[in-house]
Amino acid sequence: MTAVLEFNNKPDDKGSARIADLRFYNAMRTGKMDLGGHPFRIDADFTVPLNVYLADNDPSAVQFLQV
Repeated sequence: MTAVLEFNNKPDDKGSARIADLRFYNAMRTGKMDLGGHPFRIDADFTVPLNVYLADNDPSAVQFLQV
């Protein structure tokens, strides 16, 4: 998931609150998003589960079978 916080109004000098939209994008469903009228590509990092596993375990004890 990619979270994007987009502010819709310009700040003023009076310190008034700004309006914002919080949007979530699923990189498995879409590869792009629109931010302020400009298209942006969403990149996903699918290596995080492997990195988390290796951080909690001894990598030297992990052996990959080569087929």
